[in-house]
Amino acid sequence: LSNWWGKTHRGRVYGWYVFAAGMSSVLTFVMAATVVGFGWRWIFRLPVILMLVGCVVFWLVIREKPANAGFKELEDEDDAERARAGDDDLKWWQRYVAGFKCWPFLCGCGAIGFQNLARYGLLVWVPVHFLGENWKDPDSPQKWIAVALPVGMAMGAVTAGWVSDRLFRGRRAAPVIWFLLLASVFSGSMYFIGHTSVLSMPLLFLAGFFVYGPQSALWALGPDLLGKRLAGTGTGMMNFFAYLLAGLGEPLIGTLIENTGSTHMVFPVVATSCVVGATLMSFARKK
Repeated sequence: LSNWWGKTHRGRVYGWYVFAAGMSSVLTFVMAATVVGFGWRWIFRLPVILMLVGCVVFWLVIREKPANAGFKELEDEDDAERARAGDDDLKWWQRYVAGFKCWPFLCGCGAIGFQNLARYGLLVWVPVHFLGENWKDPDSPQKWIAVALPVGMAMGAVTAGWVSDRLFRGRRAAPVIWFLLLASVFSGSMYFIGHTSVLSMPLLFLAGFFVYGPQSALWALGPDLLGKRLAGTGTGMMNFFAYLLAGLGEPLIGTLIENTGSTHMVFPVVATSCVVGATLMSFARKK
């Protein structure tokens, strides 16, 4: 993506990219709700089949850079970290050193880690919260309440990317901070309402919208801070922190639910994670 689009369009491009990822969650939620009557194994079979189709399309359509499709290459950007290292052909470890030496980028890595903790906290536990023992019931109306979460996430991603490019003119930190703070408000509000409240669906949509939305701006942060030549390294580092903290957060949420006997506990954890992520993001400003 960073090879095809420059800084002025990067937020929107990553927004559509993350929107597609969010729509995959919508597809999975709807698929699970509709095929569970044929047996739970089909919930695992169908996504793999669709992934194979996606791999074939990717192989046939995607080109790594414009020159591979007969277009003119983008002009090189001011890759500050690469210039600081003083070499175009960095060794693999030098690329990681450049990433770890960039303090604003590391703060962004921490921010996406807590943002992803909040994201997966909702994705994993919201169906449990609303369905409980009724997850096998194909006629349960509450299964459609949970679908509001991934729909909100997908819409938030494409919106945040546009906001960071157009309203904030490429400044990634400000929209991420605002989105995460609003996510903490809406997800925290879910703690105080019942499973069947009329507010469940709109609040869940808004929580998903603001929790997942920052990812489009966060992914654009790597190329912005490290430069286009280190975009792959930056993306890998951000993914590492994102899934490390998401993985560590799930046992914490599960333990709290077991100790309290209430799945409502997921929402304070999500709200707290969003506040921590917003705080870290306040230090991830490009100098």
